[in-house]
Amino acid sequence: MSSVTTPPTRVLSLTAALVALLLGVLVPFAAAQPPTGRIAGTVTLRGSGEPLHNVALILLGTSRATVTDDEGRYEFDGLGPGEYTLLVEKEGYLPQKMGAVDANKDINVGDIAVWRA
Repeated sequence: MSSVTTPPTRVLSLTAALVALLLGVLVPFAAAQPPTGRIAGTVTLRGSGEPLHNVALILLGTSRATVTDDEGRYEFDGLGPGEYTLLVEKEGYLPQKMGAVDANKDINVGDIAVWRA
């Protein structure tokens, strides 16, 4: 019985092809990072500092929006890296825009004070 041996150059070619294939498949998955940015804060009434609930906050240019809780807090998480413009609106109050809010990291915008209309 004779054994079949694969020439060393063919083994190297197959190994190189396999490595190239794996790198081509795995590297894009490793490079793609899930969205991890977060923007959070509190909306208060200017002058008194009273937290405002049911205030609408919209990230312009996206489909993301939220409403403040009973303590005036809001949060956007799972955001992709970049800068966002935040629109703050509540009936009876003047709307406010906050531009260039950076979501490349965990950001606490702090208080957003709004005026009564």
